[in-house]
Amino acid sequence: MKETLINVQIKLTSEKNIPNSHVNEELITSIKYSLSDIPDDEKQFKKIFDEYSDPVSYKQKYMDSNAFVVYYTNGFDGPGRDSIEKETPKQIFQYGARNDIWGAYDDFLAELKFADSNSDIIDLLVPLNKIIDGLNEYLKYAPKDDVQKATSILYVQ
Repeated sequence: MKETLINVQIKLTSEKNIPNSHVNEELITSIKYSLSDIPDDEKQFKKIFDEYSDPVSYKQKYMDSNAFVVYYTNGFDGPGRDSIEKETPKQIFQYGARNDIWGAYDDFLAELKFADSNSDIIDLLVPLNKIIDGLNEYLKYAPKDDVQKATSILYVQ
């Protein structure tokens, strides 16, 4: 997904597009074709990330459903025990990045849907850059070996 979006970014910022700073029908068609493998439905989009993210733990479900108690007891979990809020699980960061990515992707798709020859390239680049930044943030929480393996497979082909 990241590689596809970087290629879209390259298309938008190529030298032939920058001088006039407007999109054209050929560019819009090319971008839509490039994105054909990325779901445009929120549920399906997030499912891709959810399958690779840590699942929501029982502890997190408990804290969410008992937020009032956790807040007013400062996460007290018994004498001599650390607060249950002491550690922030990786899952929270993964889901946060996923949600940021979806929001930016949805904005990008809306801009792309209504883009015409009067639309500025910057209108597409702003949400696209947010998506790529979000993917970089999400990938910080992925196992380094997995990221390296996927990158090597991607660039060998």
